[in-house]
Amino acid sequence: MQKLKRVLNIKVSDRKQLIELMQALGELDADIIAESRPGSVKIRIYGEKDEVRALTKKVLALTSGRNPHK
Repeated sequence: MQKLKRVLNIKVSDRKQLIELMQALGELDADIIAESRPGSVKIRIYGEKDEVRALTKKVLALTSGRNPHK
């Protein structure tokens, strides 16, 4: 199957939120590259179509404060 890439740009309100997001991303078993900039994080997710879709949902759940493991 073909490898896909999805790019998410997530806004963060402060340094604490940035650190928490980066730590949570580090705990995911995934092919992810995250780059932080003042006020935002650029996240690139790589993988198969279904894997990218599932990881995108988990990352968006992390940023909205919901539990991504449900």
